[in-house]
Amino acid sequence: MRIIAIGIMAALIAACGGLKPGAISVNESLPAMDYNSLTNQYSERHTQIAVQGVVGGEDVLTVYMDSFRPGDSYFRKIMFSRDRILEYTGLIDKYLEWAEMSVSRQDMLDKEIGSAWGQPGMKNRFSIFSASVDRPLLVIKSCTPMGCSDPYPQYYSQDGAKMLKALLVKFGNNDLKMTDPSVYQ
Repeated sequence: MRIIAIGIMAALIAACGGLKPGAISVNESLPAMDYNSLTNQYSERHTQIAVQGVVGGEDVLTVYMDSFRPGDSYFRKIMFSRDRILEYTGLIDKYLEWAEMSVSRQDMLDKEIGSAWGQPGMKNRFSIFSASVDRPLLVIKSCTPMGCSDPYPQYYSQDGAKMLKALLVKFGNNDLKMTDPSVYQ
């Protein structure tokens, strides 16, 4: 069943616009998180950030996150479209507002904030999840019309969410520090 779902998802993505070759690495750091079942906590993971063109669309900022689970790196990427930056930052601001409120009230939350289109055919769903009363996390899942990557989201602490917001604003303003591969001849 999983293979069929992956095949359908790949066909949907291909039909909606595939990635152009030649992703450009972004020289920024972003501390995404993943759940580590051995330590029973959410821990920072390495991310790679790239700007990629999408066939028939605008550039997307892609955040790849190394996972604690080997072999699922394909599912650990979230793509952000340049023309949706205001929607993403608005959702992150709502998360930050809710996170501050939940910590002050000592509430435990698991609540969807909203969603915005990522790459063509995919939506990024933003939610808040309390790992503890003092650690609300921003959760971002990549979703198709057939469902979301529930077992494969990216998590961000409040500081990580602020860094993601700043990164998205830089992307929207064309202010990212990117690798220039042409100097390596």
